[in-house]
Amino acid sequence: MNVRDREDRHLHTANLSRGPGHRRPRLFLDDPRRDTIGSENSPAHGGLRRRCTVFIAGPMTKQLLNNGEFDKRTRSRMEVVIDCIKELGVSSFSAHIAEDWGRRHVEKQRIAKRDIEALRRSTHMVAYASNSISTGVGIEIGAAIAMGIPILLLCDGPTSSRSALLDGLVLAGAIREAPWLGRAGVLNSVRQFLTRAHAK
Repeated sequence: MNVRDREDRHLHTANLSRGPGHRRPRLFLDDPRRDTIGSENSPAHGGLRRRCTVFIAGPMTKQLLNNGEFDKRTRSRMEVVIDCIKELGVSSFSAHIAEDWGRRHVEKQRIAKRDIEALRRSTHMVAYASNSISTGVGIEIGAAIAMGIPILLLCDGPTSSRSALLDGLVLAGAIREAPWLGRAGVLNSVRQFLTRAHAK
């Protein structure tokens, strides 16, 4: 058995049930040294690219200003998250892109249906919280937990709407939290999260 074969043995799938008759594969990498998503030299690069789908969550409604423009600071943060996931070669869904940062009107019922369906197709969630966790992001995080989807929460700092429940979920390992440390920090946090996804 060569080195590549031995390394590839670390790559395996586990099935997680989301309900009667529904099972989907989840990808995990056992070896913590293999934080190499996005590297063309990684044996797992192609497999992760095919198997991972990231649901990108972030504040939306209250970030739309009176002039119809999206808050610049929040948009710049979200664009970093989206770009980092794209750089890693992993497929993703972002409502911000789907709605062109609030410029494309979508009926509320269609938004709910679209987001839940996208979440069901996802293997991971990466959520961004600025100085508070919006109602929509909180609902999406709750839905992801109920579906057994691993969650990475990127925070600028202590959030103003921090709850004991959220702290408990972080401490219990249901949510992995990482501070915002610029683009390089986000890229590293997302890479590590996807390669060390919660193997519950």
